Amino acid sequence: MRVLTLCLAPMLALALWLPANESQACNTACDDAGGAVALPSGFNIRVPFVAGERVRVSAGYGPTNGSSYHCGTRDSMCANDYYALDFVLPDHPNNGTGQPVVAVASGTVVKAGWATAGWESYGMRVIIRHDYNADGHTYVSIYTHLDRYDVFEGAHVQQGQQIGTLGQSCCGQRNYTSMNPHLHFAMHRNSGIGGSGTGGSYGGNAVIPEPMGGYSNISRFDILTPGSDEPEPPDEDCDILIANNPVTLEEDSVCGLIVGGPHQSVSGHGGNAYLITADHPEPNYNEGVIWLMEFSASGDYVVDAYIPPGIDNLVRSAVYRVQFSGNTQTLRLDQSAHSGQWLRLGQFSFRADEDYGEQWVRLGNNYGNSADQGRNIVLDAIRVTPAPSCECSSAGTVDVEACGQGGQRERVCDGCNWGAWGECVGEEEPEPEPEPEPEPEPEPEPEPEPEPEPEPEPEPEPEPEPEPEPELPEEPVPGDPNGNMTDNTNIVAGCACSSSSAAGPTLPAPLALPFFLLALLGFAARRFRSLPNHHR
Repeated sequence: MRVLTLCLAPMLALALWLPANESQACNTACDDAGGAVALPSGFNIRVPFVAGERVRVSAGYGPTNGSSYHCGTRDSMCANDYYALDFVLPDHPNNGTGQPVVAVASGTVVKAGWATAGWESYGMRVIIRHDYNADGHTYVSIYTHLDRYDVFEGAHVQQGQQIGTLGQSCCGQRNYTSMNPHLHFAMHRNSGIGGSGTGGSYGGNAVIPEPMGGYSNISRFDILTPGSDEPEPPDEDCDILIANNPVTLEEDSVCGLIVGGPHQSVSGHGGNAYLITADHPEPNYNEGVIWLMEFSASGDYVVDAYIPPGIDNLVRSAVYRVQFSGNTQTLRLDQSAHSGQWLRLGQFSFRADEDYGEQWVRLGNNYGNSADQGRNIVLDAIRVTPAPSCECSSAGTVDVEACGQGGQRERVCDGCNWGAWGECVGEEEPEPEPEPEPEPEPEPEPEPEPEPEPEPEPEPEPEPEPEPEPELPEEPVPGDPNGNMTDNTNIVAGCACSSSSAAGPTLPAPLALPFFLLALLGFAARRFRSLPNHHR
């Protein structure tokens, strides 16, 4: 591999730092191998290429085995890639550019796409956080310089699933001519995912990625062949031809071969099924079942496996492997969740042409997750059905449509059919419609005023009867020894007085005294005038 220049030169001093505002260089010696950790014994990884490929190690461990950028094992500021490996495919033109790259183990995609802003030297890359966590640590694998990536962030991938293709991308260029095409692969434990730009995997510890598909002590120029750690299926022929109708292949039929044993016999599809105990880590196919398939018509077919009811303690991660049209795909599927049902393995393109080699489905005594150790694996029938015409063709393709008020939702292609639409996101809150003003209630029509009733003619007021003069208690008249009143005495206003005549009007009490005094004066005057002058 030619010496990398321009783009890769800053890898140690700039490209693999933490976020841009933490501008510190790698702080441990490049050739320090003391901080690496071993791959856990229960964590099984494969070579990151399809079965049967011849894979050459073009750069091995450390900065003196083909790449000076294989550097760092426990640096908190850098990608710890001392135990990284560079791979090429010598049987293909241009070192295998465009050939499939597959996941070394199952996990969740945390980064997929072009690396930028401090990580440009990785070009197009995929980072997978693996399902394995039995020892309490987190493990990631990194695949860089891809020519294409075929997964999206957040997707869960199975071991052996294609995630992209080999390439020579770097610094935003798909064909970076200052380096040869290759796959740069590394594993880290407890690393940070992020940093500046689209981020990378930094800090933590480098992981020594072996055994890898059965290979240990991996060195520069070694040739690795994915699948060589698995026993080949028996050289048998299946007399059942699969074409345009569904076909069921029992596990103990002419096309279903039980391997190893003895196995526990239980009731299942067609009357019988077998149980084995998961006591070998993946991969192990020396014990299990293989269904051979012969096709008279090439095309896409759906494959399902039957899980009989009434079986306790089934594995949650049964490892199926499907070989079709020269390709191999590994699937980890939950048998425990499909009791009494057909478990969908997927849709595959099978060929009737023998030039494509053997085509089969196999299930072995594997546990893909350490939590499944000691659980039951059931071996029963598979069903092969011609697939309906596909709605879409590329797995992982995302379809988007508008929804709601300015929102959108997505669905993902599984390689043939669209998945269910997701939730509507980004929807604008509709403005509340103004409440209509209440219509005024009609004013009630005024009731006609009642005609006034004729006022009754006033009855003539009765003439008041003269009030009888109150009878006052009789008071004795002075001079009457018996207290009797004289005939000419009237009682006026409670006062006793006498008058010369009873027939005249009676004076009101306030005027009686003045008139009395006047009368006295008049009487006195007459007497005065009648006196002789000498008496006046």
